[in-house]
Amino acid sequence: MKWLVLILLVASCHQAEFIPNNCGVNNPLQDLTWLKKLNRDDGTGSSIVQGTHQGQTVYAVYRCARYINGSNLALYHCDGSIFCNGLALDQSTSSCSQIVDNLSDRRTLVEYKP
Repeated sequence: MKWLVLILLVASCHQAEFIPNNCGVNNPLQDLTWLKKLNRDDGTGSSIVQGTHQGQTVYAVYRCARYINGSNLALYHCDGSIFCNGLALDQSTSSCSQIVDNLSDRRTLVEYKP
C-alpha cells in the first residue's frame, strides 16, 4: 500500500509541459529568454502564438489596444530575430498576417485579455 501511495505522489508531481518546437527547448515561454521578456500582461491585451513557417518554428507576438490603427504583430525566429513586423490591420504589412494565417502546427501559448 505504501508503494502505491508513493507511486501516485511521484506521478502527480507537476512537470513543465513539453511544447514541440525545433528551437531546442521544452517550454519556450520559460526557456527562451527573449520570449520570456515579451510574455507579460500589460493590461492592453496580447498573445503569443507558436507555429511552423517554411519548416521552422516561429513565434507571433500580438500587442493589442496600444495602436490606433490596430494591433501590433511581430514574427520571431527561435533566436529572437524579427522577420516580419507591423500593424496587423495595415495593408502594407498584410504579409505578416498572411504568414500567421498559414502557420502549420499553430498553437496559442498565452493570451491576455484587455
